[in-house]
Amino acid sequence: MARGSYLVFVVALVVGVTALGDRVEARKKKRLKVAVFVQQSPGVKIKVVDRLIFRIKRGLKKNKRLKLVRPARVLARFSGDLPLDSLRNSRKKLKLGYALLEQKFYRRAITAFNMSLVSMMKALAYVKKSRLVMAQFGLALAYYHSHLRAQTLRMLKKLLTWRPVLRVNRSTLPKGFLRLLRKARRVVKKRPRGQFILRTRPVGAKAYLNGRSIGRTPIDLEGVPAGTHYLTIRKRGYLKLAETVRLSPGRKKLDLEYALKRSRKYVLLEQALERSWPDFGKARATPAMQEIKTLLLIDQIVLVKPQVPRDGGVRIEACVYDLRTGNRLKQLGATLKKPKYKARVFAKALYAGLMYDGSLHDPGKEKAPDLGGPTPIYKRWWFWVSIGAAVVATTIGIAVPVSGRDKGPNIPSGFNPFSASF
Repeated sequence: MARGSYLVFVVALVVGVTALGDRVEARKKKRLKVAVFVQQSPGVKIKVVDRLIFRIKRGLKKNKRLKLVRPARVLARFSGDLPLDSLRNSRKKLKLGYALLEQKFYRRAITAFNMSLVSMMKALAYVKKSRLVMAQFGLALAYYHSHLRAQTLRMLKKLLTWRPVLRVNRSTLPKGFLRLLRKARRVVKKRPRGQFILRTRPVGAKAYLNGRSIGRTPIDLEGVPAGTHYLTIRKRGYLKLAETVRLSPGRKKLDLEYALKRSRKYVLLEQALERSWPDFGKARATPAMQEIKTLLLIDQIVLVKPQVPRDGGVRIEACVYDLRTGNRLKQLGATLKKPKYKARVFAKALYAGLMYDGSLHDPGKEKAPDLGGPTPIYKRWWFWVSIGAAVVATTIGIAVPVSGRDKGPNIPSGFNPFSASF
């Protein structure tokens, strides 16, 4: 290797390893637990509030130093309403089922998938629908390899009824199984469709059918295919509700009504929030804000106040309070433009220059926030390591891949029946 090439390689390797070390060290630091609340201001539609909460949270999730807390889930865990045992068991049995499929223990895989589905039904309100897809698909595959064609077809029809868009990797699946999958699609497409009516007490609850939002109650939905569907209902301050509903082929209308149960823990949270809003913008966190810390066990709170939307967008003011030190770390205002309300940039600016230990920063040392988008490629650790490797490869005549990171879906035990996320 030439002396110049060797020097370039060493420099690039040192820069890359240093950057990687800094990244690993940052990951080792304890992430701050943060809760975001948006006030329901007079004149601001609840749809606007929901959209702001969603987009601001999505922007804050990109900050690796923060861990966003879902208040309803935390309170459900503390009050014993969150079925943790069922959730753990469902994940454990799902992973075991795919491991047994890979080892060709098909009968045992059937048992594992069935046990996973039983646990999921007990915790349906808190189960990701993608896991339900994986469990039902894995069970259908285990049925097929056990030469149980009728059960395979029945499970595929059940799955495609509520999740019609199911993309699979055909190269990894048996041809006979693919024929049954096509047959199940044809049967589901020919099924009659009916009307779905949903009412709740109180009204205004968010409803999800098969994991997809269908609006706020009351709801009148047309074109629902006959078969089994999964309904989830959420409303702030009430316990999450999930039900398995079935629209029979001979029934043209399914009329449902549910009474939601009030969450006692959430009542305490709402009362603390009501006392916090009048003190929005004060230099110190108030006792009401500290109550929220006690209820949710969080480190920081982000309070957002929207104003009446105008033609150009919606004006919001946000404050970040550190509940460990009691300091107001930042107050920031902006006008978010329609239709997408670019809250990702706002969320990034909200934490730009903040001290994560909760102390007040020195204004003279604060760096200007970088709102230009993702990190440049030349600032990434693997870029410099790749350059060093490329120098070596060029010198000694071998090919080295730039990046070996696996970007595929995380399917248990390496078994990958799906070609994309679902």
